Amino acid sequence: MLASLGHESSARGVAAILAPHTDIFVLDMVDAGSEPSIAGLGVRTCVTDTIMADEAGRARLATDILGFARSPGPS
Repeated sequence: MLASLGHESSARGVAAILAPHTDIFVLDMVDAGSEPSIAGLGVRTCVTDTIMADEAGRARLATDILGFARSPGPS
């Protein structure tokens, strides 16, 4: 769908669309190679396992994201 709208179809493509509207972008470990490029858009990046196969996975992801959001950002 992103490609049909003229956007890059990737984690970086999504981040480029959202960067003007957010401070943090969460991406899965499989897309970790895109982290420097996404950070270059001016957003803090949280690279983590985003798969939520069960309740434990959902709790882990929420904990990871909340912990990251509470951590100090760049000065």
